[in-house]
Amino acid sequence: KRAGVSIATVSCCLSGAKNVRVETKLKVMEAIEELGYIPNSAARNLKLKSSNEIGVVLPDINDAFYAEILKGISSECQQEGYIINVAFSYGSKKSESEKIEEFINKNVAGLLILSCQPENTAFFKGRIEKLNIPTVFMDRKPEDINVNFASFDNYGTVYFFTRSLLQKEYKDIALITGAHHLSSQKACLRGYMDALGEFGCTYHKDWVRVTNMSKEDAFKAAMLVCQQKIPHAIISSSVTMTRGIWEALDIQGISPGKDIQVLTLGEESWNKSDQLPGVTHSSRSAFTMGTSVADLLIGNIAKPF
Repeated sequence: KRAGVSIATVSCCLSGAKNVRVETKLKVMEAIEELGYIPNSAARNLKLKSSNEIGVVLPDINDAFYAEILKGISSECQQEGYIINVAFSYGSKKSESEKIEEFINKNVAGLLILSCQPENTAFFKGRIEKLNIPTVFMDRKPEDINVNFASFDNYGTVYFFTRSLLQKEYKDIALITGAHHLSSQKACLRGYMDALGEFGCTYHKDWVRVTNMSKEDAFKAAMLVCQQKIPHAIISSSVTMTRGIWEALDIQGISPGKDIQVLTLGEESWNKSDQLPGVTHSSRSAFTMGTSVADLLIGNIAKPF
């Protein structure tokens, strides 16, 4: 009304779908400025059934591993003209489900998910698989669902760590991981147990500690591990947990690299200032995982199954 033109003409001015006379376009742009109008991208996406927005769901931003993945995702998406919208579950299954629902309702082009509930098959089947939303799961494999999944070889790394230690006659080896319903953490346990079995070593449940993957919980786990007998080595499934383990050992006067071997699945980045003295890190470029999953998702958006 303000510009004296039809809704269709305004739409053409904003989208560039059709050529509009310069005089008319000026009237429309002046009206937009006067009214302070902002296009509703969510409503536009629903109408056009298209979007350049990608929803990213991560457990939190405090873990360096997740932060590096996010950097990689952001870098790749920016190059390809996609906007990322990031949400954090902070380990809450309810919160994660709500965030995914919100993204679906906004009609995002696709989803990148590092889930805290990969076992929730019914939810993912009912939302992602049924609605055929391009999705890539990261690090934690969802159960019984036909979607893309990308992860590091945690099984192979922990198997190699454990086997190498046993070959050097380190017999008492502890493992500190996250919950074993998460595929990435379960893979660590399998690698550990298979290496022990290969050398005919007995599995001691007291040497295996499950945490919520926080620095604080790993600190407690390491204190418990060393309570009765100091192991020859501790293997950790994340650098965040290793920081807690390192502090627990330091308090007890145990020196990593001298009194005990500490090995961790690494989070490789350009910043090496926070490397822990005496700790052996595996090479895992989380940034590369981020660029890879984003590239995989963008390919699926362009050419869906």
